[in-house]
Amino acid sequence: GITSIEQLKGKTVSVGAADSGTRFNAEQILGIYGITFDDINPVYESFADSADSMKNGTIDACFVVAGAPTTALTELATTFSFNLLSVDDEHIAALQEQYSFYTPITVTADTYDCMTEDASCVAVMATVIASNDTSEDTVYSFLKGLFGKKPQVEEPAETEAEDPEERRNILSQIVELLSGIMELKRIEERERRHEDHEEELIEIPDPYKESNFLFFGGKESPDWLAVEDTAMLLADHQLVDFELSAARNDKVDMNEAIDQVIEEGIVHLCDFCGKPLLGVEYDILEDGRERCLTCSRQTVKSQAELEELFASVRGSMCVKYGIHIKSPITVRMVSSAEIASRMDKTFTPTPGFDARAVGVAVNSNGKYTIYLENGAPRLSLIETISHELTHIWQYENWNDAVINARYGSGNNLVIYEGMAVWSAIQYLFAVNEPEFATRLFTEEARREDEYGKGLRLYYKKYGMQTDGRIGRRRTPFQAGMNPL
Repeated sequence: GITSIEQLKGKTVSVGAADSGTRFNAEQILGIYGITFDDINPVYESFADSADSMKNGTIDACFVVAGAPTTALTELATTFSFNLLSVDDEHIAALQEQYSFYTPITVTADTYDCMTEDASCVAVMATVIASNDTSEDTVYSFLKGLFGKKPQVEEPAETEAEDPEERRNILSQIVELLSGIMELKRIEERERRHEDHEEELIEIPDPYKESNFLFFGGKESPDWLAVEDTAMLLADHQLVDFELSAARNDKVDMNEAIDQVIEEGIVHLCDFCGKPLLGVEYDILEDGRERCLTCSRQTVKSQAELEELFASVRGSMCVKYGIHIKSPITVRMVSSAEIASRMDKTFTPTPGFDARAVGVAVNSNGKYTIYLENGAPRLSLIETISHELTHIWQYENWNDAVINARYGSGNNLVIYEGMAVWSAIQYLFAVNEPEFATRLFTEEARREDEYGKGLRLYYKKYGMQTDGRIGRRRTPFQAGMNPL
């Protein structure tokens, strides 16, 4: 094989995507060795495409300018052996003399599975540019945030507690973000309805709307609405002048009121979407799970339908995140009790929303089976499939010992589950399911366990593209074994 940069002459070499920074870096590094693009057969491919071409034998070498370890090479190293070419000291010095933004770096032998020794490489320094109007305090705060703390790899925190104030700040950011999304949805819906019924709409003064909302814009209540009977029904179900009414009148906290009515069994919640279940129009499944009519209408009923949905999510997720999941995977529809049993837990339904594992991926000699809860609606399954596919990607690309050494074994679940929750929510936004993603985001971010803490950490670092446009934005998938 090729063991030195000089041997690239006459070879087919991927120099990065056209007009990318990698393409110019390749030209500069080759130039130091007296090699031009005329001396090679250049192809212009992304890192992931370059890795595939290396494996398929359509190229001889590729340039990759990315933090090590990088996903494309980590995945390639699991099935293909390659040489990481070193740049000797003499050529590094010559390169730096012409281009001051290069700096020497050593890629250690444990970075990729196929490496047997360290490689001397060059890295490109990043430059942060600030406007002349930026205050010194802002620059100081930025630099302190960037360099003020030692990396956790040096000092893993086995039982580091989450700062309560930071948690409140992150939750406030999430609430503000999601409130904006829902307000935008309401505005869009109002505009859509206005366009559909523009000729029929009559402007009604706000006070009239507030005091006569049951008139539906007319002069009296419609015949089909039994106002008195409805009031009696609400009273029979203790839904008049109770906790939520007090919350609406700012007498008590709304979250406390919701928790109380759920705890008292006054209001049940759908075990799939979390929406309140009022009256009798909802399904109670054989094992006691409760399902609203909306979720019932969207239930995936057959194994064939489940397999079709899984194939769609797997392909779409790989494209949107720019990843490859190589392992053979099958999916099976099972009861909630079986899923709980596979995780050494039990499931007992309650009137409230039953937080539980609705899916689990099991590895058997490199072949995975994802067990998914029966009776689940399509959106719930999409969320669970994307969550479990993230775990399988982690198992393919992460070394558990390295993760534990880097972040502390006590934080293992935070790292793994936090990314899986973040990934599933971001995927839901990416496939244009903002309402379900918003509700899930709100529920998961409030959790006090590893799932909630992990989600808040990943959100703090990567944010959340609520418009669904992941594009080239950095995600945990591109961070290798340094996700946080």
